[in-house]
Amino acid sequence: MIYFIHPLNTYVLKFGGSVLIDSNSSTNASSFVKKLVNRGDSVVVVVSALKGETDRLLQSISGISNDREDTAEVIAMGERTSARLMAAALKKANVPAVLVDPKGENWPIFTHGDFLDADIDMDKTKKAVEERIRPLLLKGMVPVVCGFMGLNGDGRIQTLGRGGSDTSAVVLGSCLGAREVVLLKDVGAALTADPKKTNGTRTIDTLDASEALALSMGGSKLIHAKAFRYLKGTNLRITSIELGLEGGTLIDGQTSVNLTALDKDISMVTLVTRRATMDLVNSIGKILKEAGAELLGMTLGGRSLLLYLKGGSNVVDSLHSKLVNGEEVKAISEINNLAEITVRSDFLERAPGYISDITAPLSANEINIYGISTISNSIKLYILAKDLHSALNLIKKELEDREL
Repeated sequence: MIYFIHPLNTYVLKFGGSVLIDSNSSTNASSFVKKLVNRGDSVVVVVSALKGETDRLLQSISGISNDREDTAEVIAMGERTSARLMAAALKKANVPAVLVDPKGENWPIFTHGDFLDADIDMDKTKKAVEERIRPLLLKGMVPVVCGFMGLNGDGRIQTLGRGGSDTSAVVLGSCLGAREVVLLKDVGAALTADPKKTNGTRTIDTLDASEALALSMGGSKLIHAKAFRYLKGTNLRITSIELGLEGGTLIDGQTSVNLTALDKDISMVTLVTRRATMDLVNSIGKILKEAGAELLGMTLGGRSLLLYLKGGSNVVDSLHSKLVNGEEVKAISEINNLAEITVRSDFLERAPGYISDITAPLSANEINIYGISTISNSIKLYILAKDLHSALNLIKKELEDREL
């Protein structure tokens, strides 16, 4: 039977391994959960392995076997142990906890792909969450779920990559329509920089999903980057047990796919360069500024440099005068009357095949692409302005047919 009752205050709490390092920390964690339960909230707990345990297990198995399936089974033991410790601590605090282990009947997360970097099968997972986790919440139980892992179609354990317990929590929160997914960490907030490398760092009260993703993709250990792929409107909070649900950093989980276009006065200027240096790039920037041109994009390929420009008077003449005559550039060419299309989504880099899905219908309809550039959350395409209306309709249809 599938339940469709969604409690208003459902929280998915993800505890890092440090919360179970001793009796005091486990008592604090169970007290945190108990307060929410006592006030009538529904709570799901997701746990990471004890600090350093995954590395220890990985080192042990690497000396015996390089088989990825075997490795996944072994390193998953870290979270499976933590979940048992957390369930025991909650029961000691008179919280009605139930262990949710991948080998048990209530397991909800299903995966496919690589054994050590699996992706979530969301359709199967959503159904399992409704059939197995929702009923436990309706009975007032607190499921304690092993993070970092899922079961594939053959019932074998797969892991989600390092930091994957964040992804487990986000997946469960999205499926449950949770009020918040709360990541309880030692550092109870996002910081303006790494305090180990930068002085004077400060906490950040709020971020939107794209900002948080950019930080994660840029090397921050804020949140497992894969988790953002499964964020479907549920807010995230990074906090600590001490700061609670009113503190830390709140991340707005609202996401969308945006499609925008520019179709006036756009040109592609190609420079055949003698050398591609930062001095040349700086010189180009000064020339464009003086000419009143806006640089929309830049692509470096071999001995050529492509500039996508909007506006500006006599740009090519200025570039030629100062760069070709200055012997930094061999020659310049130009294509005018282009349009720029931008497809933007917070999770674009986590959607395999997205670029080909957008460009294939253009190719099939003989719409030439004069340039394409990507950054973590956007794709920019340059086409002839006369093709803009047809291209937008084709891309809109593709976006409607595909869910990130």
